[in-house]
Amino acid sequence: MLDHRGYIYTSKHEGWYSVSDETFYPPSQTGKEVEWSSETNYHFRLSAFQERLLDLYKTGFITPSNYTTEIVKSVSSGLQDLSISRPVERLTWGIPVPGDDTQTIYVWLDALVNYLTKAGYPFPPGQEGGLGFHCVYWPAFLMALDLPLPRNVLVHGHWTINHEKMSKSTGNVVNPFFSLDRFGVDTMRFFLAYQGGLAGDADYDNSYIIRDYKKLLQSGIGNLVLRTIGSSKGKLHSYIVSGTSGELPAANEQDLQFEQLLRETPVKVGEQMESLNPRAALQNIMVLIEQVR
Repeated sequence: MLDHRGYIYTSKHEGWYSVSDETFYPPSQTGKEVEWSSETNYHFRLSAFQERLLDLYKTGFITPSNYTTEIVKSVSSGLQDLSISRPVERLTWGIPVPGDDTQTIYVWLDALVNYLTKAGYPFPPGQEGGLGFHCVYWPAFLMALDLPLPRNVLVHGHWTINHEKMSKSTGNVVNPFFSLDRFGVDTMRFFLAYQGGLAGDADYDNSYIIRDYKKLLQSGIGNLVLRTIGSSKGKLHSYIVSGTSGELPAANEQDLQFEQLLRETPVKVGEQMESLNPRAALQNIMVLIEQVR
């Protein structure tokens, strides 16, 4: 469809090529070992969508909004057409270009368009329904096909180790399966949601997971549930009966403040979830738990 609509063409592509990353780099970003390469491959007319993309960013497309400045600056400086294939001699794995077995589709075109197949593309009648990749290439592909755009892109920061980005080359990566086996699925979900950064990066360490588990889950939620269950087995019924008959003492200032917190927290949590900030929502819940303790 992209080719039929005139958005695909062949052209010579030259630049510094990283064999390990299988990608071209501009001269300003050639920190890794690269080699000069000149080859003919297929290109997508990304430059044709510069103004439409800039208009899209004005709609609050990117959350949190601090990432918008970065992407607007990048797109405003000028979009180059995107190389979307590699010679089969260089890239043996992957999907061959339709009608040209000498070329292989490069990862970002096939990977991003794969979202469409999961959503049911080509849609039956009645069922239309890295920052740069998801905020530039992906919407441009959709625009080229006259398909609906995502309503919003939620961007998050990196997980770091000792405040350095994880990298396979340096070996400072976490095996997620080891962590799940050690701490359990729910503990990991809690930690990643509670500490995970949206507007910035967050640091990962097993000791942090243990710290949050003991303080927030075990001593916080766990202790609250245990005391509640204990009360229900004991004198809780008599307290409820006394309360309904008006025999409880009048609420003091601390009681009133806590009651207000109980009423406000669900509203705040709802607003945070609507604004795509689950971390803030969970932190509001934990403030309530801490007050109960």
